[in-house]
Amino acid sequence: MKRSFIKTLCQLLLTSAAVILISGCLKNNNDRTIADLVEHFNKSGLTIESATPTMPEMILAQDGIFVKIGGKDVQLFKYDIRIPKQKEKLDKIYSNGKITILSVDFPAVTNGSFVMLNYKGNPEEEKILEAFGSF
Repeated sequence: MKRSFIKTLCQLLLTSAAVILISGCLKNNNDRTIADLVEHFNKSGLTIESATPTMPEMILAQDGIFVKIGGKDVQLFKYDIRIPKQKEKLDKIYSNGKITILSVDFPAVTNGSFVMLNYKGNPEEEKILEAFGSF
């Protein structure tokens, strides 16, 4: 009897941990905008030196922007998960940890409906990742 109780308890703990992990990965920030994300970066202590719109349709995104942080461009994209093609693309980026643009793979990090590229090697990489993850 003790053995089945311990087994059930372990299964419950593992299931709870999985739910918490998955809910963190599937953050629902779909109603937020690229401007909200840039503002969040500023409030997180990052200095946005410049911001330039990009062409999000090239990667099936809804919106996109280049922001210069630490003298280097970081790309931010927003996908609308209510649009099936965009949700499918976002899910693929999330599962692969990369995005392919013109046959070139780029490391990508996701947070809910948002994707970030070109953050690796930035002098502010750690702060950028922290701010992006807390959005």
